[in-house]
Amino acid sequence: MCGLNYRSRKTAVAFSLLGLFVALAAMIPISPPGFNPGAIGPYLNGIFPNQTPGSGSGSGNWKVVNAYPNLVFADPLSMVQLPDNSGFYVTGKQGHVWKISNDTTSTSRTTVLNISAVVHTDGDAGLINMVLHPDFGKALSPNRGYAYLIYRYHPQGDAIGNCDADAYTRLSRFTKPDGQNSFDINSELVLMQQVDTHCWHTGGGMFFDDQGYLYFTFGDAGSFDDLYSTSQQIDSFFFGGFTPD
Repeated sequence: MCGLNYRSRKTAVAFSLLGLFVALAAMIPISPPGFNPGAIGPYLNGIFPNQTPGSGSGSGNWKVVNAYPNLVFADPLSMVQLPDNSGFYVTGKQGHVWKISNDTTSTSRTTVLNISAVVHTDGDAGLINMVLHPDFGKALSPNRGYAYLIYRYHPQGDAIGNCDADAYTRLSRFTKPDGQNSFDINSELVLMQQVDTHCWHTGGGMFFDDQGYLYFTFGDAGSFDDLYSTSQQIDSFFFGGFTPD
């Protein structure tokens, strides 16, 4: 039997721990689950035109038009097409969701959800974005009425009028009952909520991928230069990154 003196035992333990760390490191995936980044070609893989806007020589034929000249919206931030192509949902920063038809001469809009009483809108905050479940409108799907919203929540809404007031960045699901035009305000299911100390940098990008996963983004906790040191702290927050759900 071979024995080890004190110094040899310390060295052996050190090498054993080093081997354990190397083994664990080899088990950690390079990319987080559900996200496998790849190279992106020029002009977003050809989706964007390779000519700049303008009317001069060598410029593209881009132009800006007023798609709905007879409608006015207060601070619209996102626009979602209905699956049956009959129209769109438009979200307003103040906490409204409107439904409009695809008739660009339309003079009317319908409010289908109003959560303005609890939406804090100072600075970059407000009702930031909305997406529909991929099965939205499909009669036999249990997900047929689901819409997902990101907004800055405070029980007093804008009554506080203070950018630094503690509020919450919230991801919620709302349901539109069968046969109804509007979403049920009492159907809210809060899926993600975290304390947000400042009204800047809310984030709010969302999309479903081809396999039905919902991805959403939160900004940092606000102010400037990552003042609150919250960006990409995956062991503590969902700030400064995007997350599959």
